[in-house]
Amino acid sequence: MRVVALTVGLALLWPLLWSFAGGSSDSLLGAGVSGPSRAAVDQEIPDLHHVAGIGHDGQQFYVIARHPFDPPAAARSLDEPTYRYRRILFPLLAGAMAPHGGRGLIAAFAALSLFGVALGAWALSGLDGAPRWLPLSLAVMPVVITSLTLSLSDALATGLALAGVLAVQRRRWAVALAALTLAVLTRETFVLVALGLAWAPGMPRRWRLGLVAGPATVLAAWSLWCAHRLHAPVIGGSAAQLALPFAGWLSRNVQPASLGLGLITGAVLGAGAWRARRSAPHFAVVLTLQLLLLVCLSDLVTFTWMNSLRTAGAMVPLAIWSLVRAGRAPASALAPTPGSDEHALLAASA
Repeated sequence: MRVVALTVGLALLWPLLWSFAGGSSDSLLGAGVSGPSRAAVDQEIPDLHHVAGIGHDGQQFYVIARHPFDPPAAARSLDEPTYRYRRILFPLLAGAMAPHGGRGLIAAFAALSLFGVALGAWALSGLDGAPRWLPLSLAVMPVVITSLTLSLSDALATGLALAGVLAVQRRRWAVALAALTLAVLTRETFVLVALGLAWAPGMPRRWRLGLVAGPATVLAAWSLWCAHRLHAPVIGGSAAQLALPFAGWLSRNVQPASLGLGLITGAVLGAGAWRARRSAPHFAVVLTLQLLLLVCLSDLVTFTWMNSLRTAGAMVPLAIWSLVRAGRAPASALAPTPGSDEHALLAASA
């Protein structure tokens, strides 16, 4: 589709501009001069161009990609091994695409993120009543900008989650379950999207349960295995990412730009949830859960928009769809089906 290709082309500008500004495409890895993974990455790319400071998480994904099923081998090069290994799908796929590592692995990260953008754009274009320009909004979202410039997993996870959203709207429950399970293995916070979509009207009871239990069980099993291999707590550094509502945003460490963009993002998520509450209640739940995640982030995340908005702003395009879509969801999308909770209630009252 033309709009999908245009969205990918627009998203591609971010890594190109970042590489130009950083003086090398190596800056896409975000490997800092004092980063936790510098020694491991330098062994494979001795002439790597480093960024100032500790860098970002792309360098840690690089190490995991080289040891996807051997957490102890990578642990010394990771700041929070159990936490980092939780997002295994992104480095696992990139490692399979570039089995010899090196700069080919950096390119694989970018290719996977662009695939996520394409998948997300395709899903957005298929939503009922979506304007033709809606997929383009994904290309300018912080979640895409940061993923493509720092080799992060969020763009791929977002594309998979949006594919799950479309599958639910089209009542393809198995496809939704598969897409959301993969999204959760790419970034664990997308379990909130699965939880919200389980409220879809007309969804059979067994799929409603499976849509939540499936991704959560797979994530829990993988996390437990990694924690066992590392002899470390399962939670890892996760607890430090959350705080009491608004406490993280009121910290003096939060940059003004991050606070301003956070307020705008929260307003869009809230407005989208309110608009969808009757015609698409499951989307309203998804957006509400994203809003709750946003306000409960700690200052370890909120201090910069590059972290806060990629964590809790991935579903902003869905909120935009809710606000600008043409008409309401068709009656067929809301009608109960045999085996659903709603169908059982109607039968009992007949």
